[in-house]
Amino acid sequence: MKQYPHKLTDDFEIPVHKLKDFAPNGVSARLYCEDMNIASWKMIEKFPIHRDDHYFFLVLEEGCGSLDVDFQTIELHSNQLYVVTPGQLHGNVDARGSRGWVVLVAPEYIDTYYRELFAKNMFRVEPHSLSYEEKNLFSSVLDLMVRLQNREQELFYSEVMRSTTELFITLVARALKSSEIEAGIPDTNKRRLAYKFKELIREHFRYEKSVQFYAAKLNVTSGYLNEVLNNITGQSTTYWILEETLLEAKRLLIVSDLTVKEIGYALGYENYTYFNRMFHKRTGMTPLQFRIENRK
Repeated sequence: MKQYPHKLTDDFEIPVHKLKDFAPNGVSARLYCEDMNIASWKMIEKFPIHRDDHYFFLVLEEGCGSLDVDFQTIELHSNQLYVVTPGQLHGNVDARGSRGWVVLVAPEYIDTYYRELFAKNMFRVEPHSLSYEEKNLFSSVLDLMVRLQNREQELFYSEVMRSTTELFITLVARALKSSEIEAGIPDTNKRRLAYKFKELIREHFRYEKSVQFYAAKLNVTSGYLNEVLNNITGQSTTYWILEETLLEAKRLLIVSDLTVKEIGYALGYENYTYFNRMFHKRTGMTPLQFRIENRK
């Protein structure tokens, strides 16, 4: 019987855009619009559906557009900020006629607390509105970042670029935190635990499906972790473990040419029938039906 590897290589898996391939310093900032001598949105539109090993920030100043993230189409409007975290499937940017900034940042530039804050988009996929003053402040900092990128040979370039990037990240964090406060979402230890749990799932879901594993990693009991997730998200820990597995299965079904059996095996299901049943129960269709329907 043919054996399939649990760990897939990038050649067979979803395409991964690696920041080091086009921004060795770990930061890339660019203004997009239709004006002469400025980058066109067509540069991004040509990218196929993919995932990144870095953070993707989009600040839309004027106009409107849309962005597909993990099977959801996000509608974008003027004065909005959107964050795509590493590993999320995204593409199909449509923002012609708009003016906006795209910033790519390596995870090592981002403080742990900020990463937890950005992880909220893994639970709620939505853009964040910016006030007029916030938008202007973002524009000033982003304009500086773009101009700095062409001065690698100047004294203290790395230090200045890092400081400016950290300022941008802090502005993003402040905007997201303000949105939480306005929405009445408390900053609690339970909420931070939920975000850490979601990040752990993304790292281990292929090989670890038990609640006990994640609870041990977080130094809490399984019962307490389940209570926290139910309180914060309305769903259990088991739900989120399976949801991450299901999401990755959908990604592979659409983007890769792996067979359903190969996908199930790669996601930790040696029993092909069980994987099919799980997928059908959660989506209402078989994996093959999902692939056919979404590749039309």
